[in-house]
Amino acid sequence: MRWGGLWTPFPGKAAMVENSAPLGVRATLTSAHRSRDDGNPAAVASLIPDSIMLFGTADTAEGIASFAERRTATFTGRRCAGEEPSQQSLPEIDRSTSLK
Repeated sequence: MRWGGLWTPFPGKAAMVENSAPLGVRATLTSAHRSRDDGNPAAVASLIPDSIMLFGTADTAEGIASFAERRTATFTGRRCAGEEPSQQSLPEIDRSTSLK
């Protein structure tokens, strides 16, 4: 199955990722790539700073509000309310190799 131009062996998971908070997905992928490239200790060392950055985002506030209101979240990829979507706080993801 192809999803977003990528092949995935987990067709049911693609929609779940697609509907997730963009900054959270990006941070997860960055952590996985950091672990692959620099080793687990480097990935673990960045977990707390990356998590703190994510806690202050508009997407986190939307996730909490949607849970409390029992509705589907509408994530925007914004770090702060009223800010344009940005990925500047997280490094680019090297997609040239797969995670193995």
